[in-house]
Amino acid sequence: MSGFTGADSWLVVARDGAALLTDSRYTQQAGFECRHCGVTTRKGTLRDACIKHLKSHGLRIVGFEADSIAYAQWRKLENDAIEWRPTSGMIENMRLIKDAGEIKSIRRAATVAEKCFQSIREWISPGMTERQVANKIEFELRRLGAQSSSFETIVLFGERSSLPHGRPGQRSLGPGEPVLIDWGARLDLYNSDLTRMLLPSTIGSKLKRIYRAVLVAQQAAIDAARPGMTGRELDAVARNHLTRARLGNRFGHGLGHGVGMEIHEAPVVGHTNDARLRPGMVFTIEPGVYIPGWGGIRIEDMVQLTRTGRRILTALPKKLEEVCVL
Repeated sequence: MSGFTGADSWLVVARDGAALLTDSRYTQQAGFECRHCGVTTRKGTLRDACIKHLKSHGLRIVGFEADSIAYAQWRKLENDAIEWRPTSGMIENMRLIKDAGEIKSIRRAATVAEKCFQSIREWISPGMTERQVANKIEFELRRLGAQSSSFETIVLFGERSSLPHGRPGQRSLGPGEPVLIDWGARLDLYNSDLTRMLLPSTIGSKLKRIYRAVLVAQQAAIDAARPGMTGRELDAVARNHLTRARLGNRFGHGLGHGVGMEIHEAPVVGHTNDARLRPGMVFTIEPGVYIPGWGGIRIEDMVQLTRTGRRILTALPKKLEEVCVL
């Protein structure tokens, strides 16, 4: 809501404007970042500054983000002069539809992520550890202009690729083993999110079959994406393809999630969401198959819904012959 990237601060939004309540560590930073709201530098606790500000502006009924404020924090805010009302999804719903400027920022973040991947895909070789590759990716993201990675980069080798959100460790890459990389760039407050596989040049029949099944499922969902369908319906497109390939029980998570100022935000593209998808929404499409003890395959791209269909925001190679580079 403000553009502020610091910590230990609250934003109070009223009819006559907004005020960021912060402390002296962030006063200058807030002055640079928060050009459309006032900045109040507090000397006491954040709670006391908040109550004082609300009272001085005659604000008696105040909503708070129930999904973001811990119970202990809320208890401290209790005050006889203020009626607190919990809200959920109010700000998030305002961010559901991205405007042209937001789409531009997301595409810039995606471009940085793609350039990073192109620079390291030929660099990876047997003997390197997952952590070594992840560190290289995060360094490259910053070198190419990202403020940071969108999340902790996931790099998994061999059988460890069956961990959907596994953390990179000291596992070394052996000859003929697949690599799963899930990464993204954060730039101008917005994020990108991609997943690609790197496979051995000599690929076994099982790995080939599963990779092709995931790729077909993903492409089917991308082709089907359009305004008016629900997250559940789009999820079913990919899930049904994997079920026909006898892999449906290996696809345990939802098809995708919104991406914007947060790496996971609305809309949810999964079997729990019956809300209609609308033009301007940006989300991932990332089916995956995970087999413990063997490995996993996930392919992820970002799409933007338009009035008539969808626009793909990421375009890294993913055909089988294009990813067999190890």
